[in-house]
Amino acid sequence: MLADANGDHRTDRQVITSADNSHVDTLYDPTNTHDYATVTTTTDALNRTDTVATLYDDGHRVVRDNDERNVSTVAYTETTTDAQARTDIVLQRNDDNTTVTTDYDQASANAWSTIVTNLDNQGRVYQQSGTYDNGTGYINQWDASNSANWSFISSSTDALGRVYQQS
Repeated sequence: MLADANGDHRTDRQVITSADNSHVDTLYDPTNTHDYATVTTTTDALNRTDTVATLYDDGHRVVRDNDERNVSTVAYTETTTDAQARTDIVLQRNDDNTTVTTDYDQASANAWSTIVTNLDNQGRVYQQSGTYDNGTGYINQWDASNSANWSFISSSTDALGRVYQQS
């Protein structure tokens, strides 16, 4: 274990290295000069970043989990939780550079419970779906690549996910 200290002898970094050379590197903000309290990075034995977890001063946390071994079609998943540790946003970036973002109404402050947004590999929204607190929902689709004979389709779904209206 290695520990660095600033001039006030408060720990600002800790690195723990395992026998296989994987390690956990934690940065602290002992002087409260940044918007984060800690940033913890874990790497595997080949020094590839596995996860980066950032705890912010307001209590929310962002954890990025990389597919460092490239064993799936997901490049990384980034999960944001609020200060009460409730999942707020999950962002999934795929190897083909497409993105799926799920926004949760973790505090039940809105009429919706989840909104899922899909972006193509150029960052254009091509689908968004939402679920309301009563279980009904919507699916909006855009022809982001301008390759179809339509530009926008909106569908409404019942609590069982069945489409009952489309325009």
